[in-house]
Amino acid sequence: MTWRRDFGPDPLSALARGLHPAVAEPVGITDGGLRVSASVSGLAAAGPPVTVTAALSGSVGSRTVFLGRLTAGTRDYSGQVRGCAGGCRLVGIELSRGLGDFRDAAAHVAFTAIDQRANRGWQPVAARLSDPSTWRPVAVDQPSISRITGRSGSGLAYSYFVSSADVAGIAVIDARRPLPAVFTTANAGARAPGTIRGPDCSPLSARSAATIGGHRGDRHSRPGGGAAL
Repeated sequence: MTWRRDFGPDPLSALARGLHPAVAEPVGITDGGLRVSASVSGLAAAGPPVTVTAALSGSVGSRTVFLGRLTAGTRDYSGQVRGCAGGCRLVGIELSRGLGDFRDAAAHVAFTAIDQRANRGWQPVAARLSDPSTWRPVAVDQPSISRITGRSGSGLAYSYFVSSADVAGIAVIDARRPLPAVFTTANAGARAPGTIRGPDCSPLSARSAATIGGHRGDRHSRPGGGAAL
């Protein structure tokens, strides 16, 4: 395969590596107490109330654990996890304002620890807060709203400004983000294959989300053909 330099200055091998980013191990959470320690500064007293929640995912679906209301200073935010006896993964820590409250909210947050309480008392969760590369902001496509600014001692420094978005926070990078793609076929109703080839010809897993039937006279598809997303 020959890479056209007018498509971009980076070599094809560098672009292909972006399709297979390194991801961290999931952060496991089970039933019991959950505690997030954080230091907050720059929180406007006249701003809207901001709640702190933990987003979890497991075999029985998604779970949201209320941890408290965000306040200035250093403190613990805690709640009770239920429905994760078989194990859940921590999706992220979310900061959200109330529905219908459109006042701007902003703060600098240093997340310093995540702990769980079981039979042996509070135990640290291996959340890797000292490694910013294993976390991403929830509003990843809006860096002016939410961004990870680096480390804060042994914790994760995070800054956000909520204006057009209602939810901010940090999420664990433990899975690759899906990339939408479209392919055409001569067979109407055909679905995307389980595996497709990337730019470097390496296999990529694919899941069919939708199919579109072809139309006669459509110059982009054969009569009776279609496309799959």
